[in-house]
Amino acid sequence: LDLNGQGDCVLPMSIPAGGSDGCSITVFVGGNAGDTHTNLVTASGLDDDGIPVSDIDSAVVTITDVPSSVLVTKTPDVTSVPETGGSVHYTVLVENTSAADDVTIETVIDDMFLDVSSSCVPALPATLAPGETIDCVFVASIAGNAGEDHTNTATASGTDDDGNAVLGSDSATVTFDDALPDISVAKTASATAVLEPGADVTFTFTVTNNRAEAATLDSLSDSRFGDLHGQGDCSLPQPLAAGGGSYSCSITVFIGGSAGDTHTNEVTATASDDEANVARATAGASIDITATDESTLPPEVCPSGDRVHYVIEFDGPKLIGGSPTIETSESATIPAGTYDVILGSRDDVRGGRQQDNERWRAKFGDATTGFSDDLDDGPPLVENVSNVTYLAQPVILAVAVTEVVAQHWSVVHDDDTFPDNSVYPDYVCLVETG
Repeated sequence: LDLNGQGDCVLPMSIPAGGSDGCSITVFVGGNAGDTHTNLVTASGLDDDGIPVSDIDSAVVTITDVPSSVLVTKTPDVTSVPETGGSVHYTVLVENTSAADDVTIETVIDDMFLDVSSSCVPALPATLAPGETIDCVFVASIAGNAGEDHTNTATASGTDDDGNAVLGSDSATVTFDDALPDISVAKTASATAVLEPGADVTFTFTVTNNRAEAATLDSLSDSRFGDLHGQGDCSLPQPLAAGGGSYSCSITVFIGGSAGDTHTNEVTATASDDEANVARATAGASIDITATDESTLPPEVCPSGDRVHYVIEFDGPKLIGGSPTIETSESATIPAGTYDVILGSRDDVRGGRQQDNERWRAKFGDATTGFSDDLDDGPPLVENVSNVTYLAQPVILAVAVTEVVAQHWSVVHDDDTFPDNSVYPDYVCLVETG
């Protein structure tokens, strides 16, 4: 190329004998690392005698390698999650920051969540010209203890167009926030009402952990019964597993009072987590004290007074036939104690009465009144127009019972039948004696 007018070259130029002159130009020389650029320059002209003169020279420029580079930026969508855990969306941006070379990104690896290359757009391997980028977005679940940090690092790796390895990394940190404990407590009673003067009632307490973090049930306290530790089968403290773990225990106590009273009590559960955060929950229960209904019972059978309790009426058949033993039962909550038991019937069908070869008996759980199969050993009979009854018989209930059974059976009938005018016992009442 003619250099006249390029750079500071202006031709023609005169050069005296033994003198020199020159000019320079600046041009872009490029290529791959290791390449050489060679060019020749030819100067030609005439001397003052008109004779042509010329000369040639060359220069060589070697292309040296410029290191390639990538920049990795890792960003979480949140800076913190509860200590119980949460999902984090991570974005990994990889940029080719090389001055000249294309780079091919082959993998993106996370030190916690391993190979996340499949989350990248465009798909890997991907070739990036200088300034171009790829995005990798993935979701991960993390959990830890309050105050701790979760740090993970993503590394992008590949090669440039000279075959040299390129590598870039970046880290992201997410903090775990304290999650306060959360519990609930349920309180159930075995009865919603008891007859005066009272009866044993079983209360069951269930505490549930509503958080995804384990907790410890430290105490159960009742407004009426105090600290429940050591009462019934309650023993504290107790672990509450994460995510619905629970603990249950029960106590049995006597609930008493006068008719019309209502017994109300409330339990408070207290729990804590491993950061000493405390949670409380309460639940209540009410028990009504109801009056004994004596209005339908003959006064000569069940005497009146504040020591007459637990009148039970049976819904059994009144005329019996075809079986040597008939029994019926009713649910009743009767506390342990000493009572006189009165068992009878108010039927007067066909002049009904208890026959000499028939027996009645009341049973209370595992205890019995002691009525005998032998008439000679049994108690005397009381007969009147409207009822037939045994006189009061003593019974000691060592423990509370929940069922009363009335039995009627024949002692001597070989054909397993009762006389036509047999009468079935249909009530029992208890008179407290001690």
